Amino acid sequence: MGKRGAFHGSRREFLEGEKPAYELAVAEKYTAEALLNIQRRYLKRYPIDLPHDEEPSEEYLASVNDDAPEPEAKEPDPENLSPAEYAIAVERMKERSAAVTYRKAQIQRWFHYQYAKDHSVSKSKRFENPYAVLTQKLIGKERSKPRLKTPVNMWRKEQAQRNVIEQELLAMDPPVNPEHLATTRDAIARRMFGELGVGEQRRWKKAAAEEH
Repeated sequence: MGKRGAFHGSRREFLEGEKPAYELAVAEKYTAEALLNIQRRYLKRYPIDLPHDEEPSEEYLASVNDDAPEPEAKEPDPENLSPAEYAIAVERMKERSAAVTYRKAQIQRWFHYQYAKDHSVSKSKRFENPYAVLTQKLIGKERSKPRLKTPVNMWRKEQAQRNVIEQELLAMDPPVNPEHLATTRDAIARRMFGELGVGEQRRWKKAAAEEH
């Protein structure tokens, strides 16, 4: 059985509806700004305090105003709280901020995966030309076997995957040290490949074995 996705119900429907905007942003090279806007609008509809498996009411969703300014988070006031209460309030604020960051990262990964899946090069293009193999045999030349490619490396070579890896790399704050770019790309690629469904990973493993 494949992995259960992170978003369901109206959450999934909302993100699916934003895919055309994301696709345009990738084409026009303003992906980071588009993602920020999608994340902002998502959190208006599905506040971080609402359990992730709980649907908001239709009335609430209908009342969402995307143009309304974001309410400012109130810092705990040490003058109105006891030391223990203040410590608890600060900890809750940190936890909430971490939850928001996590949800935004989930949304970003979801769009990266969807874009890569929707723009994946057809399987036939991933394998070598059979006529080239036949020509080699006819002229009596046996080609040496290439080094075995890993499924991750085959997956990341496609243009769609290269794009989303570079987008995530460029969006990192602080920027990645130039001498660490290669290892960071590898780490991003391995993580994204690990987030693919079981069937998709199996398909790439088979492709890597057949190409060898």
